[in-house]
Amino acid sequence: MNPDEHNPFDMEENEDLREASVRSILPGLSGDLQDDVDWAEHNDPEGEAAERRKDLRIVIVWAVIVMILLVAGVLYLRLRKTRIPLDSYVTIRTEGIETIGTAEAVFDTNAFIDDYKETIRFRGGRANTKVGDFANAAEALLAECVSGSLNRDKDLSEGDRLTYVWDCDDATAAANYHCILQYTNIDYMVGELDEPGSFDPFEGIAVDYVGISPEGAATVRRTSQEEIYQSIQYTIHPQNDLKNGDKVKVTVSLPDGGDVAESTLRAFGKIPSALERQYVVGGLTTYAVRLDEIPTEAMESMRAKAEQVFSETEIPTWSNGATLVNREYLGSYLLIPNEGNAEEIERAQGEALQLLGEYTLQTGLQAAGNNALATERAPFGFSGGWTEEDGQEGGSQGSGFQWSDLLDPAFYGFGSGQSSQDQGGTYGDPENANDPVPSPTPRPTITPTPTPQESNWYGLEDVLHTAEYEDDRENILYLVYRVDVAVGSSRTFSYYTYTAFSDIRIQEDGGFAVDLEDYHVPTGSRVFGVTSGDVVSVRIGWRTYYFSGFASVEDLYRRCVYEHLDVYTYESGVSGY
Repeated sequence: MNPDEHNPFDMEENEDLREASVRSILPGLSGDLQDDVDWAEHNDPEGEAAERRKDLRIVIVWAVIVMILLVAGVLYLRLRKTRIPLDSYVTIRTEGIETIGTAEAVFDTNAFIDDYKETIRFRGGRANTKVGDFANAAEALLAECVSGSLNRDKDLSEGDRLTYVWDCDDATAAANYHCILQYTNIDYMVGELDEPGSFDPFEGIAVDYVGISPEGAATVRRTSQEEIYQSIQYTIHPQNDLKNGDKVKVTVSLPDGGDVAESTLRAFGKIPSALERQYVVGGLTTYAVRLDEIPTEAMESMRAKAEQVFSETEIPTWSNGATLVNREYLGSYLLIPNEGNAEEIERAQGEALQLLGEYTLQTGLQAAGNNALATERAPFGFSGGWTEEDGQEGGSQGSGFQWSDLLDPAFYGFGSGQSSQDQGGTYGDPENANDPVPSPTPRPTITPTPTPQESNWYGLEDVLHTAEYEDDRENILYLVYRVDVAVGSSRTFSYYTYTAFSDIRIQEDGGFAVDLEDYHVPTGSRVFGVTSGDVVSVRIGWRTYYFSGFASVEDLYRRCVYEHLDVYTYESGVSGY
């Protein structure tokens, strides 16, 4: 064997080779530093080992530096304060209607927590761990340290400027959460808002008129159940004493007296188009003021009632020997309250007086020679009437009471009745051919021209007079009739009567209303031949027949119309008068 050849089975030789290899790769790691140095000097005469030792020291230095930097970095990260820009998480929104717009500032809490839950720690603790009742430190920081609000958030109009003002606890954020909160107040200008809507408050109501003109009343009735109409109240003025054609005003208001427009705008987004409106009264039942206003049906009903009343109350009072020949409707007088002034009333009275005088003259001349008709008037309390001194010879043509009649047996229903003192003329013995035959047509007696100053042309204050019926009536309708009665031996006597109805109402639908039981007829009395009130009589032979009514149309007119022209005006439907 060549002594230079390596023997792999020589254990000592193998160990020497291993150590040599280690020293050549990692000098100084043999375990004995001096041996390593000696080995290095023996095997590295050019100083390569020294270079390796120098490089090793450099590596160690850098390792230490890196460790220091790592420690410093960790300490910096743990000790430095986190800066949090809050402004970016705030959004300002406006909405609503012009002048009452609203604004809202919204902080995006979810985005903030997502961004900082792994960063913010409470007092150096671990991130994203529960802090008290909060899920993490970021959530706790918002609740404890971050706050802000708008300086205005309602009653806004387009162009208004708003400011979001922060109110943060910087000290607590730095101490407990190691944070620096960064923020500035946020300015904002209101943009376009919706225009307010409009509604007509009078579309939800109806004005009802009830009662009788001119004493009607107006009420407001809601026709809509919408809340906007229920939230306001309505006032109507005037409300009472109304007649058709009057004007009333309906006003809108609030129960508490507040501003209607502001209230409805805030509650419903609408403002009223008007706060008051005028209405014209119509549809009230009215009192008839003209004859042609009275429906035909109403006239027929009242005439039928008049016929019934006459048959049931007048005819039964006639003495035996008097029978109805004919009852003819002549027309009507309609009286309505006189609303004119004193001059107008006086003029109306003068015109009526002139008309009455002309009519009296005309009819009086026609009856000048007729002694078949007579009017018996009460002698008691008589003043201003006819006497024998007024130019009537013996009183045979007079219309007043003659005291000599008390001596006439015929006055009490006895004897032949041929006394020259028979009031107003006498039907004599039916067998006497010289007795005048009465005409079947009315022939009024001559009567005095009335004096307007007299309250009663006959000088009477009669409690049975129609004045009591005329008190406080809105209208009075006199149905005028001529009654022809057969008396004695088929002799005919004519007189005039009426049946009156009052407060005749015309309804909106053309109907009518009248109380047919509230009627009036001429009334009077007679005691031992002495009459009082509206009574006419005729003497046939020894008998005297009495009838409730008037000797002429003018007498009826005096009683029913003329005497009351200071209170009423009238319309005549009686032909010729």
